[in-house]
Amino acid sequence: MEEKETQTIHKPHYALIATFASVIIVSILITIKFYAYIESSSAAVLASLTDSVMDAAISIIMLIAVRYSLEPADDKHRYGHGNIESLAALFQAILLAIAAIFLLVKAYDKIVNPIELSDHIIASSIILISVILSVILVLIQKYCIKYSGSLAVEADKAHYSGDIFMNMAVILALIIDYYNGPHWIDPVFAAIIALILLNSARKIGTDAVNMILDCELPDKDRQKIISVIRDNKKILGFHDVRTRKSGMDIFVAFDIEVKKDITLKQAHDITVELEKDILKIFPQAQIMIHTDPEGEYCDLSRHNKVKI
Repeated sequence: MEEKETQTIHKPHYALIATFASVIIVSILITIKFYAYIESSSAAVLASLTDSVMDAAISIIMLIAVRYSLEPADDKHRYGHGNIESLAALFQAILLAIAAIFLLVKAYDKIVNPIELSDHIIASSIILISVILSVILVLIQKYCIKYSGSLAVEADKAHYSGDIFMNMAVILALIIDYYNGPHWIDPVFAAIIALILLNSARKIGTDAVNMILDCELPDKDRQKIISVIRDNKKILGFHDVRTRKSGMDIFVAFDIEVKKDITLKQAHDITVELEKDILKIFPQAQIMIHTDPEGEYCDLSRHNKVKI
């Protein structure tokens, strides 16, 4: 019973569910925000609309990327197609950065050349609906990430989480202007939204580049793997623990030391047992274990200098 609770079920197709939901919801958001902008002429609403247009392009790209990443490994791609997600996430970061720069320019123009806003109530109501839809989407994405571990969906969730606060800021800007606040409030809020987009672009881009460059898993995940190895009493030593992530899959490789006098079958059984223990924690892992006699390991690769 206890073993069942610690085991995570890996469902990569959940990433597709999340991306389909993203495409549907963002299409609704574009429609209602476009109407809100036409009615209000608000720079903050324009900022939110521009963000949603970018989201639509990104969501379609992510949908294609996730679909491709689920293709099984083939003769030319022995490790699968997961890295397409990191490329898609990097493209998302670039698009967000471009959108943010566009919004900063528009915000500056509205400060220099202010215009009177109108239909504040209609615009605020529509943006409030956008907040509710964004919350629903983030909850769907959060649930799907739990089972898929998709970087593409993770990047989307980070951005849509920012959208929730961004749209609330738009509502606040409209309310302040409705009560005759200073004319610069609306474009300043648009500029703040642009900076939020730039920060999202930075985070998403960093995660994507880290995956492309085969960075190690976060330390807490590495420590989970190391703890599993250490807890196996049949293993007398281990070294060269290497991890990386590709899309929804993670790759784990390390060497273990066992007694010199055991049979090949016994050594094989130890590695199988170890693989099963790691898969209980990371069911999407692809694991490679090299077995050495105790105290007699020899690493011929000049790249593998890290002992732990």
